[in-house]
Amino acid sequence: MTERAIKYLSGFERIDYIKDVKFLEESLLKIGIQNTEKLIEFQLNYGGYVKPLRKEKFVYGIIHESPNYLEPLEFDWDNENGLIQLSAADSHISFGLLIDEHGTFYYDCIPNSESFELKIERDAFYAELTNIKPIKITTATKAQEDFIRSEIEGYLIEELTDEFCQFYYREGAIIVNKYGVNRSLSNHTDGFFLQVYLDPNNVPEIFKNLKFDTYY
Repeated sequence: MTERAIKYLSGFERIDYIKDVKFLEESLLKIGIQNTEKLIEFQLNYGGYVKPLRKEKFVYGIIHESPNYLEPLEFDWDNENGLIQLSAADSHISFGLLIDEHGTFYYDCIPNSESFELKIERDAFYAELTNIKPIKITTATKAQEDFIRSEIEGYLIEELTDEFCQFYYREGAIIVNKYGVNRSLSNHTDGFFLQVYLDPNNVPEIFKNLKFDTYY
């Protein structure tokens, strides 16, 4: 983990969490997980961290003694086509925070990053930029997608990129392709879609002719 990510993580409250490795290993084996290393690593490294989000907050970890949303000392898990997924936090079900037996982290029940550590690295990168807001940029033409592609080529942040998300940084803006490395920036159903994080009062030149709205 980078110094930036360590500093970012240190800014969050961390409450008591379950760290008994033998208990964790035996409990995971009971639900059919043979290779427990990734999940125990997640619990030991990130269990107990409290993340505020708007009016909600959640506590990371796969098992909790006194949770608000989950059952005490039990995993909330499912077998999705042979892949075991567990709740990655004591949080409202609507957030869809999951981690699978291979360590892949999910947000809104969709693969977000190949590891939780990578998610923290991305969050730490966002946190260093002031005044940026999530923006949804829309346009109806494939030509605009090609234009954006050409403008961000060469600005890939390799250390924040994996098979699930491509991250680019140019002129104070973070450009995220959440459709996967080998897929289009556009879903081609609702027109062009691109997620960008930028300062609305300091819009980079490449986005000035595109329609954009506050995403959330």
